[in-house]
Amino acid sequence: MEKESLRTWYAVILCQWMEGNGLNFIMKAALKHHRDNPEDFWINRYTKGVYDDTSLIHRNIVFADTLEVIENVILFSISNYFLRFSNEFRRIKGDDELDANNWYEYVEYGTTNPLTILLQRNGFSRESARFIKRKSRVCREGRQHRKVETEGLVIKVRENQRRERSRIHPAECSGNLC
Repeated sequence: MEKESLRTWYAVILCQWMEGNGLNFIMKAALKHHRDNPEDFWINRYTKGVYDDTSLIHRNIVFADTLEVIENVILFSISNYFLRFSNEFRRIKGDDELDANNWYEYVEYGTTNPLTILLQRNGFSRESARFIKRKSRVCREGRQHRKVETEGLVIKVRENQRRERSRIHPAECSGNLC
């Protein structure tokens, strides 16, 4: 692939990833792209061909290439770049300056949503955090805690301790107040 088209592809996948889209969505979008642009298909490093959507081999190549970009480019190279930038920025400006716009966390956690990032920091998987965010409402926010109600459970997460697991309690919220 040309460098310009590679950068464009990386940017598309990065945006899809940071918007919180799952692998299913990203893979379907990659397949659609190749269906719409069948002539721009690399079978291997040296052989360019025409994409055939009925070929399992071609579909597997698309899946493998897309997963490789997510793993090696997005979650490794770009993530490490933003981590180094964040660390240097914090060293110069202090810890609190980066909290509102931390691109390392956006890439690492695959979302720009603060609640989803908070849930993942507290031990929930990406899929679980997305599900909880979709099905929940924030009941109460304090300086160090945030309570989230979702389908009869209350999840209490600590803002200031990234490694501490969340505590799940039977629903305590009624109405808009906890």
